Amino acid sequence: MSIPGLLSALKSISTRRYLSEFAGQTLGVDAYDWLHRGSIRCAFQLAAGKETTKYVKYAMHRVRLLRGLGLEPYVVFDGRPLLAKQRAEGDRQARRAKHLALANSLAAQGKLNQAAGHYINSVDVSPQMAKQLIKALKAEDVP
Repeated sequence: MSIPGLLSALKSISTRRYLSEFAGQTLGVDAYDWLHRGSIRCAFQLAAGKETTKYVKYAMHRVRLLRGLGLEPYVVFDGRPLLAKQRAEGDRQARRAKHLALANSLAAQGKLNQAAGHYINSVDVSPQMAKQLIKALKAEDVP
């Protein structure tokens, strides 16, 4: 998960730049950010336990975009869960379960547009999803 308030805290020392200005350099990328963003496109399938690779396609599209700008992405994955964050992770899991129940209820009532947002919030990026992305990255020699 991100660090709340980090970007606003760094705003005074930040400047906006075009990625193309960094051509020839390596760019570190948070894999889980891409997995979370990619899961939005297939939240219903993931919540239903259906097979999908849309989240991998999302991430690999971004790899190709960066390479097209002359950047080499270096994709970084989180390590094991921290004991210190065990309570927070439990809270997140409970929140995801509530969203899934609400999404299923709304979908059963035919309120699919309302259900969609709750399906998105119910998705938990799994180690299996990370493994699928790692496999795709290795196939294209992405460090």
